[in-house]
Amino acid sequence: MEEIRLRRALIGMCGTQVVSWGALYYALPVATAQIAGTTGWTPGTITLACSAGLLVAAVAGIPVGRLLDRYGPRPVMTAGSALAAELYPPVFAAITCWYGERRARPLTVVTLVGGLASTVFAPLTALLVDHVGRRASYLVYAAVFLLVNLPVHWLLLTPAWPDHRT
Repeated sequence: MEEIRLRRALIGMCGTQVVSWGALYYALPVATAQIAGTTGWTPGTITLACSAGLLVAAVAGIPVGRLLDRYGPRPVMTAGSALAAELYPPVFAAITCWYGERRARPLTVVTLVGGLASTVFAPLTALLVDHVGRRASYLVYAAVFLLVNLPVHWLLLTPAWPDHRT
């Protein structure tokens, strides 16, 4: 039974990583021209803001890692989906803990599947930006986080999590 729960969790994390990387990272280069045109920001400023966001994520990684140790990936990654802020680090931590010595294959699988994000989201973002604009495109992505990623994390990240508080 636990092996089935691990497999479901891995499949779920693969799918949510495609959405997360696609919406949070790969959509920006496609939407940059429209963002610059409507805000007056330069593409360099937009890229700098994205880089600053990645630095904030790196700093937040320390307390998020503590939350993962204490509560496990299910509540932490569900909350990350609600905030539209979840990339590889908590996934890698969950896989490493759940699979232990067998972690190489699932880490490879989630990384390879996550690599499809640009293939899916670059053209999807271009289509959305052209038809509904950049703001509405990001609202669509926010809805996908709430309607897809959040329930997937809550429903599928159920394998047992060891108590790391000791």
